[in-house]
Amino acid sequence: LDDPAVWEKLGEIALQQGNHQVVEIAYQRTKNFEKLSFLYLITGNMEKLRKMQKIAEHRGDANSHFQNTLYTGDIAERVRLLRNVGQSGLAYVCAKTHGMEEEAGAIASTLGDGQVPQIPAGAKLLKPGVPICKTDENWPLLTVSKGIFDKVAQGEGTSALDAAADELDLGDGDGAWGDDDLDLDDEGKLGCSDDGLGEEDGDGWDVEDDIDLPPDLDIAVTQVTGTSYVPPAIGTSTAKRWTDNSQFAVDHLMGGSVDSAMRLLDDQIGVVDFNPYKSLFMEVMGRGAVCLPGLPCQAPIMAYPPRTLNDNSPKTTLPRKYQKLTDLVEQLQVGYQLTTQGKFSEAAIKFHSILLAVPLLI
Repeated sequence: LDDPAVWEKLGEIALQQGNHQVVEIAYQRTKNFEKLSFLYLITGNMEKLRKMQKIAEHRGDANSHFQNTLYTGDIAERVRLLRNVGQSGLAYVCAKTHGMEEEAGAIASTLGDGQVPQIPAGAKLLKPGVPICKTDENWPLLTVSKGIFDKVAQGEGTSALDAAADELDLGDGDGAWGDDDLDLDDEGKLGCSDDGLGEEDGDGWDVEDDIDLPPDLDIAVTQVTGTSYVPPAIGTSTAKRWTDNSQFAVDHLMGGSVDSAMRLLDDQIGVVDFNPYKSLFMEVMGRGAVCLPGLPCQAPIMAYPPRTLNDNSPKTTLPRKYQKLTDLVEQLQVGYQLTTQGKFSEAAIKFHSILLAVPLLI
């Protein structure tokens, strides 16, 4: 197995699974220094990245050495390397751009007249960012147990199927599909009476009389043991808690439950025609949640502002109030002003909206 092609394939598979520790070993065995340096860069391991810089210098690989100085941000080493390989002009530009005036002056003295490069006015520093944290552990993976057919396919024999048969209590003949149940004769054929197959003994498939199902079946949930992945239970959303904790229609609308809000208005004040409420319901539902933009190409984050900031208990949380009585009083004053100005149609619309909003007050 100690073959470069095998190690290369192992590193490729380990990289897809996020096992960068195995990837590091595979790159070391194959002496893939370029990929190893980039692995240390993305994992934030600056200590090993500096070692790769020294290894590249000992190997005499100027390209790899320069690449590692870019990763580590070692400006002095980069300038020294450029001077050693005969690139004094680039060394001067690098030193001058990064504020190494003394080193830049020494390099300029070795250059001839007219060979000192001109530094652009918009030149900027080229230095990588400092890693926030170093990734020492592999990516977390879900442990999924093998199924029965997976074990058989991998050549573990039929022991897994036998164990499954024992759990299902499948016998060989007694109490199972035996010859006595099929009524076979000596020649192995089905035995039939002279009267045919139309005779029935008893009530036959009388499901209603024979099967007595209780109203509430107590079905035990099988717990998954071992190293199998158990998905977490689905929690209750904040909007659902609002509808559970309140008997006001406006709170149900803030939670997005239009059906329960209509039932409450029907039971409490006898509303049967909800067509005039359509625009008002849409406005109330739009105020129940706040949409926060997330990352590009990702769904936005929905936030539900509570009525009081200090009360975050799931059993008592409620949405913020849609309107207060003082708000309707201000709208009523506007309606009075429209009436005195002779704008009766606009005043009628204002009064009608106030009447529709009254049942949604708390």
